Amino acid sequence: MSKTNINDFLVEGYRSAAPNGTVTSQERLQEVFRDVDNRALDRELDFQELDYKHLFERIMPKQVFDLFNSSGRIQSKEQLKPLKESAEAAIKASYFDQFLDRCVTRQLLQFTCDMAPTLLRGLVTRVDAPCSSYNDRKLCEFPMDPPPDLCGKSEEDEEPARFYQLGRQRCWTMPKPNYVSFSFALHRNLVCVDPTGEVRRQIEQRVRWFDVIDEKNAARLMFDIKGAGMCQYPYSYDGTTYSSGYKGASAGAPWANVIEDAGLKLSGCSEAPLCAIEQIYEDMRDPYNCFPLDCGNGYQVMLTRDCQKYPYLDMIAPKSVTHTLSGQNCEAAQVTDRTARDGWTTSPLMSRWVYDELVKFYKSGAYVDLGGTTRTYNDAQAAYAATNTYLVSKSMAETFGFMVDFDVTTRELSGTDTWQYFDRGVTWMRRYERKASYMWLRPWMTLLVRAFPTFDPLD
Repeated sequence: MSKTNINDFLVEGYRSAAPNGTVTSQERLQEVFRDVDNRALDRELDFQELDYKHLFERIMPKQVFDLFNSSGRIQSKEQLKPLKESAEAAIKASYFDQFLDRCVTRQLLQFTCDMAPTLLRGLVTRVDAPCSSYNDRKLCEFPMDPPPDLCGKSEEDEEPARFYQLGRQRCWTMPKPNYVSFSFALHRNLVCVDPTGEVRRQIEQRVRWFDVIDEKNAARLMFDIKGAGMCQYPYSYDGTTYSSGYKGASAGAPWANVIEDAGLKLSGCSEAPLCAIEQIYEDMRDPYNCFPLDCGNGYQVMLTRDCQKYPYLDMIAPKSVTHTLSGQNCEAAQVTDRTARDGWTTSPLMSRWVYDELVKFYKSGAYVDLGGTTRTYNDAQAAYAATNTYLVSKSMAETFGFMVDFDVTTRELSGTDTWQYFDRGVTWMRRYERKASYMWLRPWMTLLVRAFPTFDPLD
């Protein structure tokens, strides 16, 4: 089928199922729908040339056209009522609204591409708590107590039984959830029609936007992005609430997990940044039990630009290292082979949404450095700062948590004077309210590195 004949093709297909403006065969109508879908996917039909005026003139039911044509001239409900009833009966008999829906959605899909991939949700722990029903908004646990020191005891030593408490209770104060509402209306023929699962696909496509919403919120939490319109993610520790889980060494918190140091830039020329970060983690402890953070885990790395992975991979790759030897009687160079750097991932993470969010943040005037100075960067400075910001973590899943809950309400529309019922034949409308929030769990497991001069990133 030539692309230039799309309008005639649609008219002929529709008339084959509704020869006199009334659908005589549901099966034939569904065949027409499937044919339109398949040809749209194969690009046999060019929907950019779709002419709605042509479709309306050729196949729109006369009763519907008469109602639209009388818009603005009807003076009373008594005049409107017979026109509405006639048009409603014509729509139900012709299924013209469903046919028009199919044309519109195929056109929109042909104009779009897949959304940017999302991955951050898979890096956090699902917190199984209904965030809408918690009044005190708190989750608590008893962390593992360190064992008592029992050194130099012999088997003959008698010691009375000792009882240990559960330890200090730790609690997370849950942040207020973000509310996202959307409605999905059930069409009058939904139960009988939709053998190809089109409605299910529409719902799935709609829900995919939640992935994007969650991805951006996760990026803001993970990279400490705040500002106007941004959600705040406080963290409570031993009764003290911090505005963020990231704390510098001078913040007075029992952990430090944010560093601003241009010397930690991942240039690929030196392993010094990795060595410095390894030593930071060697000195870090879980503030609840003083255990080292090694946990048998390696280092997860999240970058903000795809090109940054190459200097990073050069830093951890196997290489030959030249050492200069000097002494009283000789000077020489010794070359030794070194294996890949232990513990560092060879698959750094990166989300397509993080860089844009960071650039906006660094330009917004919401960034306050560790010295308490508010920084506002221009375009070039913000781009450089965003490129050279990255995360190193012993466990993303232990650092960040995610809560989600749903509320559903139903509205019955049949027989009511609403456009949904008249224009679309909608009988039931389901309204969904999604409540979700990200939260800190163990912030000390992840290090935020800003590897640029804060006074001027390009300096």
